Amino acid sequence: MKLKAILLTLMLFVGIGLAGCSSHAEKSTNQDNKVENHAKVNDKAKISTEDQPVAHDDHNQTMALSSSKAKVKYKTVKFRAQLDDLDDSKLYKYVPGTRKNKTYSWKKVKAYEGKRIYVDKKATVYTRDRDDDDDDYDSEEYYRIRFSASNKATKYWVEEDVVDDDD
Repeated sequence: MKLKAILLTLMLFVGIGLAGCSSHAEKSTNQDNKVENHAKVNDKAKISTEDQPVAHDDHNQTMALSSSKAKVKYKTVKFRAQLDDLDDSKLYKYVPGTRKNKTYSWKKVKAYEGKRIYVDKKATVYTRDRDDDDDDYDSEEYYRIRFSASNKATKYWVEEDVVDDDD
């Protein structure tokens, strides 16, 4: 009889515990969705970390992403160059490290080493160096390129090694 009462009591507590976990998970999922939506809004916002004016994509700007530890500093540049060292690099839709990204193959854009490109923007990505305890940042540079002189041409981001600016 005591064993039966103990088993019923345990089953009751397990049932209540599972129901509580289930409702907590549902609330957590709703909160995760709110956080994810908030992060999407923050990704679109341009947050300045220096005394530079923050404006549209055509001006110099600095953007700090709340969802990651990467900081990006953009600089408007304008020069022609040639493609170089395509083997170990990729074409990106966005600056790597800033958001979910899409990559493209060099074959798709019919690119080859020595092909003329037009560069209109430079991005320096600062990421925190996880090896050190201090506030040491590593940086990588990317260029936004297009294969036509037209500003309406499709633009891609590439690593700095791909751009041979020794014209």
